[in-house]
Amino acid sequence: MQKLIITMCGTSALFERSNWKEGGRGRVWGSHEKLISALENEVINKESEEYHYQKERAVKALQENLNRYYENAEKGLNTLSAELASLLAMEKDKEIGPLTPDDKIILFYSDTIDGRLCAETNKEVIEKSEMLKERWKVGGIIKIDELQTKNGAAFVQNGLKSLVNKILQLKDSASNNQLILNITGGYKGTIPILSKLSMDLKVPLIYLFESSHEIIRMDIGGERPSIFTTDSTSGETQSWAIRDLE
Repeated sequence: MQKLIITMCGTSALFERSNWKEGGRGRVWGSHEKLISALENEVINKESEEYHYQKERAVKALQENLNRYYENAEKGLNTLSAELASLLAMEKDKEIGPLTPDDKIILFYSDTIDGRLCAETNKEVIEKSEMLKERWKVGGIIKIDELQTKNGAAFVQNGLKSLVNKILQLKDSASNNQLILNITGGYKGTIPILSKLSMDLKVPLIYLFESSHEIIRMDIGGERPSIFTTDSTSGETQSWAIRDLE
């Protein structure tokens, strides 16, 4: 069965780089907020110089780290963005991987400039990688309207609603595909609603902890809710019935 992997995007592709503070034209950004403010001002002024500068450097860094991963998977996984690391680790789960060109990866990003930059960065790295471009297909990057952190009420009332609606729309349009929710990246505030959706739709949740090689698959809907861990280096899998954990 073809898989539809909805992957929540955070900002690790941008801010996990050691040199993100080095801006174009010799500028130096003292904080995440100052860089984001500069990128937002570019949008207002219909400019994109710093945006493209940061994205180009992020893509290059991830491409180099991806090459290191293929040289040494055990050490290289933790140098990648949360999205790329979790997708690579997920392939080691025998119930899901390996991915094929018939499967589709959909990158969801927040209603923020840095969210968009990171989603575009991950997509470009996948499509340029000699190791990935023949096997992985990015079916699209999708902005989730009002999924942001400046307005809590808007996040709950509109952002989470938009997130759920987008997932349901994709599920309806690809009803014969196996839906998978990769919740490794993105806002942690989305996890409760995504967990509830996973139970209702009986689809697996995927999560990779930072600095871990074990991908976690949570099948929490259905008759026998269970949690599985798979070591992405050895392929060893362990499982627990949720009722045994209560």
